[in-house]
Amino acid sequence: MKMAVVITTPFHPGYISAARIAAAPKLKLALTAGVGSDHVDLPAARAAGLIVAEVTGCNVVSVAEHVVMQVSSAASSSRKRLTNQPITH
Repeated sequence: MKMAVVITTPFHPGYISAARIAAAPKLKLALTAGVGSDHVDLPAARAAGLIVAEVTGCNVVSVAEHVVMQVSSAASSSRKRLTNQPITH
């Protein structure tokens, strides 16, 4: 018997509802690339024998890079507004 695996993120429309679990009888593993399982209907998963797991920390570097770039962008925008001059690098 082939096993089906779904890799998801905890964002809409990636919710694993009871209806989706029922429609995928070969699904045995729901893996979240991130943190949390509130996007999975856990009682339905348990009843179907579905393993729900997460890869905690898999995107730590990406999140840190995103935050640094957001702060840099905010600082640049603030400087432009305060000085009314373009930033030259």
